[in-house]
Amino acid sequence: MKIGLSDNLAGVIEITATDAARAFRDLLDRVEQAGESFRITRHGRAIAELSPTGTGGVAALQEFLQQHHARYPEPDEDWWDDISWVRERRRPIEDPWDR
Repeated sequence: MKIGLSDNLAGVIEITATDAARAFRDLLDRVEQAGESFRITRHGRAIAELSPTGTGGVAALQEFLQQHHARYPEPDEDWWDDISWVRERRRPIEDPWDR
């Protein structure tokens, strides 16, 4: 296994599909108890991620932004630069059906 970065920049552990199948129960325990995340690969290509539910979803992001806006109604001077930086570095979404 090797440590990588997920799409949300949190640490994830890369594991092959074969190893994941052999240790699935242990992976689920680690996700549930330690909050760990795993990226499952096949032939060196990421095919799935296994992570705790309720983290990093759109609803959580919306809630965070609403709370932040209540505290800081106007963005700071670097906000648009930060947004532009993130947009420039995002990866395009791959169509899983386009093969």
